[in-house]
Amino acid sequence: MEVPTDDIRFQIELEFIQCLASPSYLNRTVLHAYPHALTFLDLLDDEKFRQ
Repeated sequence: MEVPTDDIRFQIELEFIQCLASPSYLNRTVLHAYPHALTFLDLLDDEKFRQ
């Protein structure tokens, strides 16, 4: 995997920050992605799952 240059990394991080400033992006994340992340966290808390 190629390591991005400072300029490319800055651009990628700037795009991410711009997404966080977008109400529609935040709404989509909360409705679709965030609940799935909570499910995975619950699984990781389960000792049987970790074995």
